[in-house]
Amino acid sequence: MPATGLQPDRSFIVPMKTWFDQTDGLGILHHSHYVLLMERAQKALFVALMGQDTLDPQIAPDVYVVVRDLELHYLKPVRPECILHIVLRVTRVRAAGLTIAFEFWNEAQTVLHAR
Repeated sequence: MPATGLQPDRSFIVPMKTWFDQTDGLGILHHSHYVLLMERAQKALFVALMGQDTLDPQIAPDVYVVVRDLELHYLKPVRPECILHIVLRVTRVRAAGLTIAFEFWNEAQTVLHAR
């Protein structure tokens, strides 16, 4: 199975590096950075699907990315600096909406840090 990109099970894996300056006072990845990493992974998915590295309305006028809900469960702390594999799965498609599930795995994909 490929380590990144579109997978046979229709999930999409994006590797992301975490950095020391993203840590909190305990030396673990600060909770706000999960959302930033999620946004970057989502953009990588859209680029792969659309073939465009932009969401510019001049190029893709019918694509809007608006977050309606965000639910995030922190399971195991992440100690930067490391590579996380962010796994995206489209769980629902509607006429004007898309629901995507995210998982934050360690590089070996043996520890689930958040979902």
